[in-house]
Amino acid sequence: MNLKKNLSILLTAGLLLASLPALAQKKADMRAKQGEDVWLIINYVKDEAKADYEAFMADTFFALLQKSKNEKTRQQYQQTRYLKPARQNEDGTWTYIFLMDPVVEDGNYDIPELFMEVHSEEEAQKLMEQYESFMARPAEFHGLLQSEH
Repeated sequence: MNLKKNLSILLTAGLLLASLPALAQKKADMRAKQGEDVWLIINYVKDEAKADYEAFMADTFFALLQKSKNEKTRQQYQQTRYLKPARQNEDGTWTYIFLMDPVVEDGNYDIPELFMEVHSEEEAQKLMEQYESFMARPAEFHGLLQSEH
């Protein structure tokens, strides 16, 4: 009887472990299909703000997205790629790119509102001001459609 119980537990655990990859979609699996919206946002970060910007993004922004209780926010995180610069721009800035691929239908990409998921309106405004202080110039936004290729 003990052997039967242990075998049953092992079989159940094996089935659960085998199904985990299917349950946990990876970012690499989340790509737009033909005709779906894709957004490209280009940020130019000041040279002197690079380290603080990267720390802010990791410790504040992405931490919020990953731990969000809002399913759409977590989906937005899964469907967004964040690209870091390989080298500094000629003007001394650093280029960071957000690629929403695909855009989450009815998703809320408004950064202050994302901050307000866990912070007061006043704290969210301060975080937004801090985020903007890293920028050398306004972000560039490009709305695109996935082609057949």
